[in-house]
Amino acid sequence: QKTLRLHNDSGAVYKIENLASQREKLSGLMDIVSMVLTVISAISLLVAGINIMTVMLMSVHERTAEIGIKKAIGATAGRIMAEFMAEAVLLTLLGSIFGSAIAVVLCLLGSAVSGFPVVVSVGTLLAVMAFSVLLGVIFGVYPAKKAAELSPVMALGGGR
Repeated sequence: QKTLRLHNDSGAVYKIENLASQREKLSGLMDIVSMVLTVISAISLLVAGINIMTVMLMSVHERTAEIGIKKAIGATAGRIMAEFMAEAVLLTLLGSIFGSAIAVVLCLLGSAVSGFPVVVSVGTLLAVMAFSVLLGVIFGVYPAKKAAELSPVMALGGGR
């Protein structure tokens, strides 16, 4: 970093700095902010995934008798698992659609208030929705597997 100090006849001091050093400082600061936001978003995604799993586990628990009846009349474990996986996908897809819609509206409102232009990328929105569905699939596997592994006798209350 180079700083040049100049004095004139009136005793005023002028400080001249290299713009490249300012850009490096700003770039370093932006890297730190970017890393912090990445960590926060990763934690948020983990919490969201755990919430999806919890909701799906509660769904399995509440529908234990229904699962037992389905298995008793011939539903396979694969069929039960596919049903719960479809539910997880639908849950995350609807959540991502509503969340994206709210985010777009808030961005447009913020743009109208601040005067800063905003560009909404449809490709980015679709990528976020696809990632959300992938998150639902990943965190929906365990509850779906638990539902698929229930024995009809235990599910219908015979083992209690």
